[in-house]
Amino acid sequence: MTTQTINAKVTERISRLMPNGTPRYVRCYDDEGGGDRYTIVFTGHYRHKTGGDIVYIGANAHPFHPQGIGQHGSARESIDRPAYSHLGKKVTFESLPTDVQKMVRRTYVDLWDLRAHCSDCVCDAKGNDPDCKPVAS
Repeated sequence: MTTQTINAKVTERISRLMPNGTPRYVRCYDDEGGGDRYTIVFTGHYRHKTGGDIVYIGANAHPFHPQGIGQHGSARESIDRPAYSHLGKKVTFESLPTDVQKMVRRTYVDLWDLRAHCSDCVCDAKGNDPDCKPVAS
């Protein structure tokens, strides 16, 4: 298998799992309150990497701020099924604050082993993020 073939497969996989830089397998909620206002539940077939746990994030609008909230958690059972009303209303990934999107992308890239393109990446594999540092070929 050539490097070109490997890169094409990696790019296709990233495009499938993160179309336009948007994580495909997440469910996002906003309780419109204080504290950990946003909850993001990671879905899909990654649980073999987490010992069977479901991973989620609880965050406020500024998860990287010293007084912000950006907490990872895990649970054996889904925290948003069969009901999710305790988490707030469903929202789109794009409606999340920029820093929350960044935190979600970083976790998603790790869960799905998508770092083949970048060394510390939250991008869409095309370098469309100021934090993208492509790995030298």
